[in-house]
Amino acid sequence: MRFRLLILALVTAVLLVLPGSAARAQESPAGVQDTERDDVDLDAYEEERLREDIIDRAEFTEADMAQALLIVPFSAATRESEGVAGLLATFVQDALRNQNRFSTVSLDQCAPIDEVSAALYYEGCPRGNELGCQFVIGENAQVDRVVGGRVTVRQGGRYRVAVTILNVDDAELEFSYAVDLAPGEETLLPRTVELALDRLRREELLAPLRASEAAQAERQQAVLEAETEEELALVGRMDISLREGELQRLEEDQRNRVAPRMTEEDIQELEGAEGVPREWEDLGISARQYLSYRNSGLEFDTWRWRWAGHRLQLLGNVHFGFIGGATGLRYSGEYLMNEDLTEEVDSLAWQRVEAGSSGTIGVGIGIGILRNLDLEVSGFWSRSKVHLRLTSGATVSCSAIDPPACDDPEDTTQLVPDPTNRPTGDWAEQSVNLWGGELMLRYYILTGPVVRPTVGAGLTWLSYPTLYNDPDVADDQEQPPPPIRGRFKTFRRLVDIGPQLEPGVMIDLTRNFGIFLRVPITFSISPRRTEEYRSFRDAPILAEAEMPGTVPFGVVRVVLGVQGRLFGLAVQPNFDNQDDDLIDEIEQDDEAEDSLDSEPSSSDGTVRVRNEAAGDAGPAATKPKRIKKPNAKNRNRGDDSAKDDEPLPELEEDEQDDQDDLREFSDDEARDGSNSSEDGGFVIEDAEDEDDGDGDELDDTDSWEEDDPESGANAGE
Repeated sequence: MRFRLLILALVTAVLLVLPGSAARAQESPAGVQDTERDDVDLDAYEEERLREDIIDRAEFTEADMAQALLIVPFSAATRESEGVAGLLATFVQDALRNQNRFSTVSLDQCAPIDEVSAALYYEGCPRGNELGCQFVIGENAQVDRVVGGRVTVRQGGRYRVAVTILNVDDAELEFSYAVDLAPGEETLLPRTVELALDRLRREELLAPLRASEAAQAERQQAVLEAETEEELALVGRMDISLREGELQRLEEDQRNRVAPRMTEEDIQELEGAEGVPREWEDLGISARQYLSYRNSGLEFDTWRWRWAGHRLQLLGNVHFGFIGGATGLRYSGEYLMNEDLTEEVDSLAWQRVEAGSSGTIGVGIGIGILRNLDLEVSGFWSRSKVHLRLTSGATVSCSAIDPPACDDPEDTTQLVPDPTNRPTGDWAEQSVNLWGGELMLRYYILTGPVVRPTVGAGLTWLSYPTLYNDPDVADDQEQPPPPIRGRFKTFRRLVDIGPQLEPGVMIDLTRNFGIFLRVPITFSISPRRTEEYRSFRDAPILAEAEMPGTVPFGVVRVVLGVQGRLFGLAVQPNFDNQDDDLIDEIEQDDEAEDSLDSEPSSSDGTVRVRNEAAGDAGPAATKPKRIKKPNAKNRNRGDDSAKDDEPLPELEEDEQDDQDDLREFSDDEARDGSNSSEDGGFVIEDAEDEDDGDGDELDDTDSWEEDDPESGANAGE
């Protein structure tokens, strides 16, 4: 006994001494070597150790693992699995609700979608679009993930559950898996969902850390591959990922962000593609409008107003600038009296427009007819200069002048201006008001979203001033006295008109405010721009008077102004085409139902499918089928999931025995290929249960598809 105790003590001592000695022997040289190395990064070693510690222990609190979940009802692959699907969804929701880290909601607790309850919205979701409906409801409910599933009953009472977990923030199917359960194992499903959700949340929390580690590893690799000191310094300052080709991808992404433009060729390609949805039809706009919308980068409602432009907007503007051209008047008036100054013997007067320039200011109102076509009327004011020269005097007989001023000195009837008359004076000048207006159509060239050239055309009028007296008031009583007295010949007020062309540019700062620069050019066409009066044209006394010359062609203005806009009408989506498609679809459904009602049934109550072109389909056609009605819209898109499945009525119990016999015969014929007809225009398919593999059992997915909707094939019930 003592010997055994001694042996045990020795073995214990050896075991205690040897590990310590080995550790000290191993620590000493390594320690010496480490102290001699200069490139040991203790901080990096500490950070690496801490990161490994976090990943290994995964010390996440319950608050970190919290998730908001939406549990939607599980769908059933067949009618036999409907009850199990509802039961499993309840198990999952109850189990997750008992966990503090999960906040679960059901469809009944979600907010309505476009005034439709979430439960009814999901119930009406088209087959195959369940994930899209889950995303819409989940986003509206502001949850993190949506849990759904599909249940299929298998043989022996077993069933398979395909679970889907949708990430609402990323709008993607994040995880899916299938699990086979036996009767009594229903409670295991919630545990699998719980584990999957925890794993996804943990990966989500660790993603930034792992991305940082990957970037650090790439940076270290780039440092090792640096060939020069300069390259090494640059790599150390770069924050981007240094994977192969990453720089090229970043440059390409930058170019795409700068100009992510769609071209007309892209639109034509989409229009010619078969089965590709056309987004502009869903938006109710034209392809040209869709091209503008995609390239604008705006929200759809914002773009609708931007595209509408000035349509049905009330316009108002204030402008100022410069006017030059035919803005002034020049008037010359002369008359001569007899020697006794009792009678006028000759008079001459003329008036013409005169070139001038001054400032101008005006206002205008209008309405937008189209998005880039306006109708405006404006008025403007300017200053005009009138040049005057008035001459008067007496006459004497030409023989009274020494030397005589006439051919026949004895002729006393020929009169000439008295040499003692006051000489003709210089031109006087007076500044008066000039009023004008315009009626314009302006077209905006939509070359850019802000700066837009404009072209205008219209009519302009100018009302020139008058310095004449009032004919109804005596000159000595008129206040102030008129510059041109009534003894001089006067003309009616000149109102000049003419067409106007107007280049310009508009800068739209906002939808309701813009700045414009315009250059209206008026071509005056009034015949009264030059007028002349002479009392004695045959033998005038004032024969050597100055006559009017040429006149300017019109007026040129340069104006700068601001335009305000109110009201308007945005682009109205047009869904006429979609409504027509829906009407056609409903009519096709009605025709299919009428054909079912009109087809006779066999004596044993089973359905017989008859093809007039190929004859009776035979006993093989007596097997009840599920009819997939042809849908024009879905056929064009190639979307089989959107086809309308309409099951036939359930068979009566007293007919079940006959159907069992016919079913065996139908299956034999189906294996021999007798259930299809190449000439009949339709194909009858028996889609067997994907899990059973038993062809003798009637499945809900049995269907016939019509190859040619116009072949005339009828189905009867």
